[in-house]
Amino acid sequence: MAAKYFTIPLANNPVLMEVQQYLRAKLPEGTTWQDPATFHITLVFITDDMGKDASTITPPALPAFGIGAWGLDYFNTPDGLAVHLAVERNPQLTALQTMLFYGAFWNGMALSDKSWPALWKPHITLAYMPMPEEPMHLSMELPTPVHLQVERFALSEGEYVEIANYPLMMTMPGQAEPIAEMARIQGGWLFTEFKGNHPKNIPLFPGVDIDSLTAGDNEPKYVILPVAEADVVSANGIYYSEEFVSEIERQMIAKRPTGNQGHIKDEDRETVFPTPAGYWVGATRTGKTLWGKAYLPPNHPMREMVLRALAVGGGMATSIYGTGNRVWDKTRAAFVAIAKEFNLEHIDFAPSERAGVGSLARVPVVVSEMTKQEDMKMPEKADIIKELTVGEIPQPLKDAIVGESAAVKVLAEMRQQMGLDEKADLVKVIAELKAKQDKIETEAIEAAIISEVKAQVMPSVTVETDGVKAVRGTIAEFVRARKPGLGDVAKVVKEIAEGELAKGLYASVVVKEMGGALGHSASPKGQAGSGMLSPESQKALAEAKK
Repeated sequence: MAAKYFTIPLANNPVLMEVQQYLRAKLPEGTTWQDPATFHITLVFITDDMGKDASTITPPALPAFGIGAWGLDYFNTPDGLAVHLAVERNPQLTALQTMLFYGAFWNGMALSDKSWPALWKPHITLAYMPMPEEPMHLSMELPTPVHLQVERFALSEGEYVEIANYPLMMTMPGQAEPIAEMARIQGGWLFTEFKGNHPKNIPLFPGVDIDSLTAGDNEPKYVILPVAEADVVSANGIYYSEEFVSEIERQMIAKRPTGNQGHIKDEDRETVFPTPAGYWVGATRTGKTLWGKAYLPPNHPMREMVLRALAVGGGMATSIYGTGNRVWDKTRAAFVAIAKEFNLEHIDFAPSERAGVGSLARVPVVVSEMTKQEDMKMPEKADIIKELTVGEIPQPLKDAIVGESAAVKVLAEMRQQMGLDEKADLVKVIAELKAKQDKIETEAIEAAIISEVKAQVMPSVTVETDGVKAVRGTIAEFVRARKPGLGDVAKVVKEIAEGELAKGLYASVVVKEMGGALGHSASPKGQAGSGMLSPESQKALAEAKK
């Protein structure tokens, strides 16, 4: 097996070294650091070249291009959490990776699942952090904008030893103007999650005054986007539990958060208060997804951006921004956000490429109408009660419901009738009574079987010989096997006593009794016996003949 890698070499890049140095003061003891000489972006990981020459896989001549890193991220590996720069996917980078992948694929080489274009996530690994045992909160912003020029790619093997080099075009054919296309993307937060179907109607939060909010806006615009989804693990390795999503919804209703166009910087949290790009005025749940509806004010460029994104079918996403803690869950191999410790600050807008759960990034739905609060019918008390779960019912109400329930009254009356106090184990007492009742019923059925068998099986026989006992005992066992109720014993005994089995038993008794058990004198060998039966044998024979 010969493994090889198509990479973009970025050895000893000063910007990457600066970010790595910044991380040294942030990450815990035990972190191992990527050698700057091996900084790279893996384009395609060939797990086995199958004896083919991978160096012959080259795409058409491509121009140099720029890339940027939008933030710090991490994923799980056997060596710990791989902390890395998440690289922005642009058309040139995507085209290069896709052509290299399919070139290797069509040549029959074995490829890593993570190299498939739909699953590939470009990144630059900077460090490996040990799995945290205690709850921790990672919130790291890039210390400097990261923009890199890609002028070549390479084929490597082993410890990223280059075995082939492929330069990109630095000038366009027939032109002397150099190609320069630097991407300039600001840093992002590690803990924040970008999100981005659309329910038709999302109710307003109680108390929202739409008329005052939209005063002076002749054509109010609202955007509907998903905010969070329960029971998923984001690209940042954060598990969104049902409890956490419900807490986000609760805080949206209580706090009426605003939304910014992207995130504010970490160091500006205490001083900067940007003009909101949107005002969240409603939320609803459909299945596992929490949806929000935001008013876009006319004096903010975000409104124009959303309208133009809609016009071209571009995606939009949201970002849950707040503070809190999370705990590492080994079974899920992800961090679990602690709902009760989360403090929602605002829900921002962001490009769809930065969605923590990619499937939630959507083309925005922009609507121009909003139901006024006064037109909305408030739910009736009965409707509210119907929607309550057991966990949502206040304890005083639970106590009142229990105290007034018919079941509680019946139990109290039972205790009184049985002479039991409140400390008595009513379930145990009832179980003991049931056991006693079962025993009495079993004994009564047994007595009825013995009585009915004696009355119905060979009733004219007054002397119960061993043979008669055996017949009656056998029939009694067959009756017991039918497990009759007390009222059915006589019927079951009659059915068995009149059956073919019983007649055979009767005849066998007569034969046995004729041998002397009931007074017959056995004849010597070769001589006829007296042929006389005792009175009891005669009665048994008569029974058998019936």
